[in-house]
Amino acid sequence: MLKVFSASASQRSQIYRVLCIPQCSHSKTNSEWDRKQKQYRRLLKQQTVNESLKLALKKAPSPTHQAARFDEYEYTGSTVPGEKKDVSIPLQPFYSPVFVEKCWYDWWKQKGFFSPKNYIAQNSAEEESFSMVIPPPNVTGKLHLGHALTTAIEDTIVRRQRMLGKKVLWLPGSDHAGIATQMVVEREIDRIHGKSRYEIGRDKFINAIWKWRNSKGNDIFNQLERLGASLDWGRQVFTLDEKYTHAVEEAFIRLHREGLIYRDERCVNWSCQLQSTLSDLEVDCTMLDEPTAINLPGYSFPVQFGVMHKLAYKLASSVGDITEIVVATTRLETVLADAAIAVNPNDSRYSSVIGRHVKHPLWQNKHLPIIADYAVDMELGTGALKVTPAHDFTDFEIGKRHDLPFETCFNPDGTVWFQPVYSKNKKARDFSGLNGLPRFVARERILDYLTNCNLYRGSYPHQVMLRTCNRTGDVVEPMIKKQWFVRISELAKEAINAVEKGQINLIQKEMFIKQWKNWLNTTGDWCISRQIWWGHQVPSYECTNVHTKECMWFSAHNQLQAQEEAMEAFSVSSASDIHIKRDNDVLDTWFSSALFPFASLGWPTETEDYKKFYPLSLMETGSDLIFFWVARMAMMGLKLTGKVPFENVLFHPMVRDKYGRKMSKSVGNVIDPLHVIDGVLLKDRVEDIREFELEKTDALKVVKEFAGYNAGTIPLCGSDALRLSLCAHSTEAQSVKFNVNEPEVSRKQCNKIWNIFLYVQRFFSDHANSELNKSKINQESMKDHFKLIDKWSRSQLALAVETCNSSLNQHNIAVALQAVNYFWRNVFSSIYLVSTVNTPSRLYYSIQLMPTIN
Repeated sequence: MLKVFSASASQRSQIYRVLCIPQCSHSKTNSEWDRKQKQYRRLLKQQTVNESLKLALKKAPSPTHQAARFDEYEYTGSTVPGEKKDVSIPLQPFYSPVFVEKCWYDWWKQKGFFSPKNYIAQNSAEEESFSMVIPPPNVTGKLHLGHALTTAIEDTIVRRQRMLGKKVLWLPGSDHAGIATQMVVEREIDRIHGKSRYEIGRDKFINAIWKWRNSKGNDIFNQLERLGASLDWGRQVFTLDEKYTHAVEEAFIRLHREGLIYRDERCVNWSCQLQSTLSDLEVDCTMLDEPTAINLPGYSFPVQFGVMHKLAYKLASSVGDITEIVVATTRLETVLADAAIAVNPNDSRYSSVIGRHVKHPLWQNKHLPIIADYAVDMELGTGALKVTPAHDFTDFEIGKRHDLPFETCFNPDGTVWFQPVYSKNKKARDFSGLNGLPRFVARERILDYLTNCNLYRGSYPHQVMLRTCNRTGDVVEPMIKKQWFVRISELAKEAINAVEKGQINLIQKEMFIKQWKNWLNTTGDWCISRQIWWGHQVPSYECTNVHTKECMWFSAHNQLQAQEEAMEAFSVSSASDIHIKRDNDVLDTWFSSALFPFASLGWPTETEDYKKFYPLSLMETGSDLIFFWVARMAMMGLKLTGKVPFENVLFHPMVRDKYGRKMSKSVGNVIDPLHVIDGVLLKDRVEDIREFELEKTDALKVVKEFAGYNAGTIPLCGSDALRLSLCAHSTEAQSVKFNVNEPEVSRKQCNKIWNIFLYVQRFFSDHANSELNKSKINQESMKDHFKLIDKWSRSQLALAVETCNSSLNQHNIAVALQAVNYFWRNVFSSIYLVSTVNTPSRLYYSIQLMPTIN
């Protein structure tokens, strides 16, 4: 409690408010008490982390002594924003991104150079077009270096397509990011007002998110502009725009009416913290090779995973010498919902007990059948599997095959809930104390009980795949829920055929085609509903006939349309005969994102952009999105438009830090591209750590890593240097380890180019021209006097041009960059300039002639 008095005044007032709330028996007051206690713990955690970060900053080395700095020069021209840059002012003696990059982007935008309207046909009388969309980044915050790599590659591609004389559309957009955005705003409302979204209500909460989005949503576009992305900003799309929302609803309605979308009660990924289903992409899988204690949200102690527990199920009636079956499980907390014991029919150890029953270990008056199923692994554990159909994906399928009961033992928030099983004399076994306990607290209680009842048979280390929510860090719980699903099998066949027939060309075919086919052939149906408030509300209405109580779901753009369809289906004449209610769930963000290639161009209306630029010429994105986004875009595009959504697909590698770790806010290793472009000090990088809400030890570890290089600073490198360093990595790799010193090296390369330019510029001055005129040497006579070095240098330039063109045609930007770097550094700078230092006239005419080479 001493930490309370070191908090700020605003924090102290909030903490005192918490401490003054009495706890009573009323349920509403208790929930208020619990929420305030959580808020209190969060404030203490924040204060502890802040104090630790301050201490770490004091101990960090001073950046003024160790940080590598460059000379910077401000641009001093009189250019008005939007006008062409005045380059007549004296050039600086060193390369400075602040001086060089100033003013250009505003002029490009003002002149409309990024719009296909301003294209000029070249080399062909026939108009050619090229179209691509940016993978829409989440509106929740800032871009990281992964987005910067995407931007660098895509901008290089579209600028070259414009140079080839094509009519180019590169369309920008942002994704509403349902779960991520809702979490950000929920935390902000809790921090400012001390209220949950349930307390302020759905409408006010949605309005608060829109207000936040309107104030923060353009940050990512500002970053893209700083990166120099030549996007057509006049066609900017947001996935919750009115037209886009109409497209999402139309897609759902069409698929539902065809039976490709259906509603069913099935086992899904459930986040107890968010109280919503999750997509597979939102689940992080970590393999634990040994017992490991994990800090989870909502728990004051670390929870241990990677342990296999053995417990005995007594047979209701013994069979020979067999009186019990020992089952091995890593999930003691789900024993409450056990429905059967399963063994492999080929396992001779249990052949004599198949069809018999065992007593439930927590209450012996409940009997569980022993069933045979080939899904049981005879080599795993004891070869006997406790079947909990409502809390395991494999068990769910076993339960369906054997018609087992699907009993749930957890509330949506992860606390225990079950109804006691009564014996014949109506006395329930006393487990009422478990109800309301968090699931992993209940695990310890169950373990103690089994030990006391002599039913526990020990434990041993066991390798386990821990599945956690990448938003909250909480362990994902398989649960039975009624949800909306997309039937995948038919759609997947079309997507596979499109790749096999060459309608969709995977540029790195050797790397990805096998994965493409395997995933589409084996993936199950897609759960597309989420129990959150921010997003596209499911456009489906539950309609009930008030007389017959018959219930059906109808999808429509509004309630009136659904009502009319229901009246016709139920054969009733009055709207009062129908009770209608819209589904409160929203659609998975990946569902709306799967429509992006055509919905962003105006579909379902055949707009001019849709007719001209669809299908897209190229889809470029990270290799980690091949299934969750690219494959789904292919399926949706083929089904809803009758065309492939894109003709070519290019994947770039995932950007990792220098230790090979994925860049993530939960790790704290995310780097803002603007920190590289503008430079940043350690204290400013620490501000980002506060936003990540890391644990104290994790936050200190990140600060130590930052301070270990250049005292935690990143020198100003500019967008050109950043893009050069990113494009140097091959797109053939699965991932790249990016070190923050790479842009520094690229900036030094830019400085070499700058110095060479200053040197060469001397030979184009008026003084140099007058000297050349005095020597009476003209261009024609110089051709006769070229030496071998001139011819060799020009041949090397021709080779570099050929390599660049062939590499860029294959979208291999790294090889093209290597060819350019080799020519200017090893040929032009190191050899040609040195050989012509005493013959400026030859240098002058050689440079005059170089651009004429095809």
